[in-house]
Amino acid sequence: MALRLAPLELASLGELLVDAFVVFVAEDERPLVGLAGLLDWRLAGALTRLLEAEALTGRLTEALLTVTNGRLAAPRILAFGVGPLEGAATCFAEVAPRAVSAIEAAGLGSVAVGLPEVPRPNVSARMVVDSFARFTGEVLLLGDLKELGLALPQAAKRG
Repeated sequence: MALRLAPLELASLGELLVDAFVVFVAEDERPLVGLAGLLDWRLAGALTRLLEAEALTGRLTEALLTVTNGRLAAPRILAFGVGPLEGAATCFAEVAPRAVSAIEAAGLGSVAVGLPEVPRPNVSARMVVDSFARFTGEVLLLGDLKELGLALPQAAKRG
């Protein structure tokens, strides 16, 4: 896996050249926050509409692929449910390998991943990186660069 770090900023989302965004959504995470919230904003509420239609729920076994319709450089968003927010940190370890399998099955070479918005420090940048370690493509980890740099000092040097 090739790892890069980038700030999680609304202004730069449209410029990220990746095959897909990967978000992790809890059942009771409303409104969406983190990367999912910023993507929803850029897509004029498209993810919220999926939530309202119950096409996206955040349930533990859920996986959803949707498109950005040219509003972002990345054409796709993959959303994975992590169950209720309270237990999402524990469930992330189960969900992440399935996410990597789905990404590989889709033939994606690069993804931008936001840290799951679950109670921290239970899910850290290190946990995300470890979960994606078998992915042979490029992972762009989005978040607070200072926080990411502290959690991943070697990656920060490469980023």
